[in-house]
Amino acid sequence: MVSYSEGLKSSVVISLLQARMKIASEAKVAGFERPTWTIEAWEMKLKDLCGAPLKYPPTPGVE
Repeated sequence: MVSYSEGLKSSVVISLLQARMKIASEAKVAGFERPTWTIEAWEMKLKDLCGAPLKYPPTPGVE
């Protein structure tokens, strides 16, 4: 039961980090960026938890 609980906690944290990173990347594309968003730290934590990396949307105007 303990391992199930720990696995569930990790899954929730991974989902939250992915959601934060997606929102931050979409906001950045729209021209809104906050210096308090530590996207690099979120990416490192996601890697530590073995979460799937996000594919960011392409930057507008770059082909």
